[in-house]
Amino acid sequence: MQKDRATGGREGFFIKNIGKLLTKEEKLEIIKNKKASGNISVRRTCELLQIPRSSVYYKKKDETGENIKIMKIIEEKYNKDPTLGYRRMTAILRKKLNESVNKKRVHRLMRKIGLKGIFPKRKLTKSVDTDIKNMIISKAITKPNQVWVSDITYIRVNGGYAYEVFIMDQCSRKVISYEISNTMDEGMCVKALEKGIKEYGAPEIMHTDRGSRFMGRSFRYVLEREGIKSSAGERGYKDNIYMERLFRTYKWEYIYLMEKMNL
Repeated sequence: MQKDRATGGREGFFIKNIGKLLTKEEKLEIIKNKKASGNISVRRTCELLQIPRSSVYYKKKDETGENIKIMKIIEEKYNKDPTLGYRRMTAILRKKLNESVNKKRVHRLMRKIGLKGIFPKRKLTKSVDTDIKNMIISKAITKPNQVWVSDITYIRVNGGYAYEVFIMDQCSRKVISYEISNTMDEGMCVKALEKGIKEYGAPEIMHTDRGSRFMGRSFRYVLEREGIKSSAGERGYKDNIYMERLFRTYKWEYIYLMEKMNL
């Protein structure tokens, strides 16, 4: 069969179509092999793969001595605290080196050595559609065990994050019970509720958000068994401010002042 000069024959047709599925690195590897074989010119192969010819001849520059020094510090700090992202790492480097270090530079160097801060994903709590009403939005709370409120937060520990659920009496602001776990599941919420009931008796109302951990069967079963009325906050309405205040105090006055702990 006569060779089609425009595309390099069947081989050129294959390269053009397979190039749509390849990464830049894979395309460069094909060009390198074709260059050695001499079947199709480098210029034509680049055209078929839709990659600039300059990419073939580009040589990456070695990192400077200063960057290598920074990378060593980054690795050392990251090994001690894998939750460090590039922003906090930049602040640490500026303090240690006593000079200005660009956060974009730190970000690039961390990516180059394959490091990324461990952090909880956004929107961990999934809201559940339910007909449960907010029973405390305009209710006068005048005595203990009238309303308990509960919510979940996360705390930093060695190697990552842990999750903690608190139950608080809204009238007295007393923490009734809490549970901590390395996974944010319904089980820890049920344990905290059972522990609180055993210690202080059942409240009249249990108020939570609409997260799946509080709307699950096991948690709802305990409420029904004890005759506790269920209340859930509206989406976007901050009616659990006492729990938010507790979390702030707990973290800033206790957790952040101590060395990271183990579970």
